[in-house]
Amino acid sequence: WNFVKNLFLPLGIVLCSILGVVLAELAHDGMQYPPFQHTRASFMVALMGRSGILDGKFDKLRLRVIDFIHTWALLIFIALGAISFSGTIGHQQCMGVRILNGMNVGALCWTACMVLLWVLARLYNNLVLLKLIKRDAAQQEEGDRNITAFRPSRCSQLLQQAIANYSVFPGETC
Repeated sequence: WNFVKNLFLPLGIVLCSILGVVLAELAHDGMQYPPFQHTRASFMVALMGRSGILDGKFDKLRLRVIDFIHTWALLIFIALGAISFSGTIGHQQCMGVRILNGMNVGALCWTACMVLLWVLARLYNNLVLLKLIKRDAAQQEEGDRNITAFRPSRCSQLLQQAIANYSVFPGETC
């Protein structure tokens, strides 16, 4: 039995690392679907709205945080779900089924968090940020009225189109 374990343990480790790389690439490439592009654009406007994205300025740290949430956070949630379900005792399911169930639960939790964050970002963009922009515009002097700032919803649409047209993957925005 020890001979079999010693023979297949390195093979199992290699297969797990290959699976991890494939999952990372799938999560990375999956961000090019329109719903993910829309959430990335909404997060960019929400997190960088007051720091200059409406004027065309990007903050690299905040972009990295957004890209981390969209890629690595998904993998972390999946891994935590798989780990937490693999240790459950008392079920008649085999270990592989429990791990897959855990991966699904982890992905579902990440999806729920992303939907909640997206709703909060949209509310902030369409209510709070818009009022802040109107307040700032009213406080400016007449000579500064020629400064153009996008509405948050329009800026989000432009960012989504740019992400789609130029195939900007997470991590390439920095």
